[in-house]
Amino acid sequence: MKKNGGNSEKNIWLGKQPEKIYEALLTEIRAGQLRPGARVPTEKELCGRFHVCRNTVRRALGQLTAEQWLVHRAGVGCMVASTPSITTAVRQSHRSDTVSFMYHGPRETIVWLQNLLLDRGYLLGLFSQREQGWDSRLEALFLRQVREQRHRALLASCTPAEPTNALLLADLSAAGVRVIHVEPYSSDTLPTESFIIPDYKRAGYAAAAALLLRGYDPILYVGDPKSPSPFHVLQERGFLEAQRELLGWSGERRLFKGATSERANFIGAQWLKQSSGRTLLRALRNRKPGFLCATQEFAVQLIKLLRQEGVAVPDEAGLVGPELISDQMPTETLAQVRFPRQELLERAVEHAIAEDYHEIRELVPPSLIVGATLAVLDSGKQRKTCSQK
Repeated sequence: MKKNGGNSEKNIWLGKQPEKIYEALLTEIRAGQLRPGARVPTEKELCGRFHVCRNTVRRALGQLTAEQWLVHRAGVGCMVASTPSITTAVRQSHRSDTVSFMYHGPRETIVWLQNLLLDRGYLLGLFSQREQGWDSRLEALFLRQVREQRHRALLASCTPAEPTNALLLADLSAAGVRVIHVEPYSSDTLPTESFIIPDYKRAGYAAAAALLLRGYDPILYVGDPKSPSPFHVLQERGFLEAQRELLGWSGERRLFKGATSERANFIGAQWLKQSSGRTLLRALRNRKPGFLCATQEFAVQLIKLLRQEGVAVPDEAGLVGPELISDQMPTETLAQVRFPRQELLERAVEHAIAEDYHEIRELVPPSLIVGATLAVLDSGKQRKTCSQK
């Protein structure tokens, strides 16, 4: 095992809870919160802080001591190493010409970004979360490599699954890596590091407003009530906020359970996978419902059910959903809330490679709702379709 910095071997044997304590203390040391010569909290204090047993704490402290971040003094306890060579070596080492990227989207975007960086004299480091899914452990291994190899920057979109890697991101920033969030996956609150991220809350608001302006009633959000994804949380939050401001509703989620549901605004996606989903949609047959679908998968399932029930899309039901990232669905079927993603990424790259780096904190609004898919409900039988900028 190497000294002076964690590697993948350590993660294999140290264990989940000792690893959490190890990363927390290492981040505090690198950030200067625990200065050279300072006493580390006692084993008892750390047990109380992390809600673990002494053996777990000892494993974490033992690893930090083995890597020479800490020294043990009889009668005093663990102290932060007084020699600054360890931290200084990390901070002052040559920064590589690599910009790392964490992404879920299509391969075309990855190729485009790679070419963009190559044209500017930089390499692309990639962690494909689309292939791996939300895997906190693998993500942590990747982030440690970014830190140890001193990549110039990280375009981040981290897992919301527990345990999150927020401490590692803070450690990256402390080590001099420029961390710029480009997706709000890790939290439904604003990141502590720089960000240029899509404003999904505004997208949800815009979708609800578009459906209301076209006369759809009721308007319903189709999603997973237990979804941990901040993307969905923010989108639903904007959707409910529009109902509160434009309809005077409470702004609270109310599950749709049938024809007697009053002021319902949320359909659990699990209904779409069951026979009861058809019963649910029959309750809306004589109305003009509008839907915001949280994902393409939910939109595909909903459209299938609507067609089985003889409901015309878009003439008798309006649908809005996330921008398409594959060929699952023709664009004329689903109106899309779009963001200027390539422009967003290009701006993030320019900040990442700039000589003078300045923090950026920007929410990017959706550019427009596109597609001739939302019916304008006129009086009588006359209807027409339109798009809204």
